[in-house]
Amino acid sequence: MHENNTHMTKSRLVTNVNIRLNYEDMKVLQSEAEKLRVPVSTYCRTKLTQDIQNGNT
Repeated sequence: MHENNTHMTKSRLVTNVNIRLNYEDMKVLQSEAEKLRVPVSTYCRTKLTQDIQNGNT
């Protein structure tokens, strides 16, 4: 998963997404991110965009 993020630079991140989660879901996301040693935001961004290729869904 980390390999996909090596080409993504902060300068390309121009939009924010705010979502509401229950506590249990957030704990799961934090746990999964910790396993990969990435921030929760990176883990979520990767999961949300993993099926997008070249702007197409």
